[in-house]
Amino acid sequence: QGWALFANTGGRPLGMQFNTDGHLIVADAFAGLLSVDPSGEVRVLVSEVDGIPMLFPDDLDIAGDGTIWFTDASRRFNVHNWALDFWEGRATGRLLSFQPATGTLKVHLEQLMFANGVALGPDDEFVLVSETLTARVTRLWLKGPKTGSRDIFIDGLPGYPDNLSFDGELFWIALPSPR
Repeated sequence: QGWALFANTGGRPLGMQFNTDGHLIVADAFAGLLSVDPSGEVRVLVSEVDGIPMLFPDDLDIAGDGTIWFTDASRRFNVHNWALDFWEGRATGRLLSFQPATGTLKVHLEQLMFANGVALGPDDEFVLVSETLTARVTRLWLKGPKTGSRDIFIDGLPGYPDNLSFDGELFWIALPSPR
């Protein structure tokens, strides 16, 4: 019937996905990792790592066990100054996970070149993260003999990768601008 305001995070929502409880989980570039309940009430799940505020929460995906995988694109610049991250060319992005049941936050990968999109693979066997500045997608293995290891999923993309998604068969990579 039309549009209606569901919730106002007061920030800049970038990545969103519903969890199994019907809460909208949001990676908000200013406010952190948020949970929006079905009535629209916003609650901050996490906004800092080791007492230091996150500067650029960007995208997320939710594993079958409820773990939220998300990126902090840059540890130097926020969404207002994202281009400075490109000019500096420093690897300050990271891939994190948050376990809502325990409140546990963990940094899994650091030194990513503008950590952007996130997508879990089949059966949550691995998680992918797009590194915009290198035009590649990095994989972290979560199960099997390669657990904990990191490799390159795809490299040399014709454009700069942004968000990622998995439809159960294919991975979709947004390339908003050519290299």
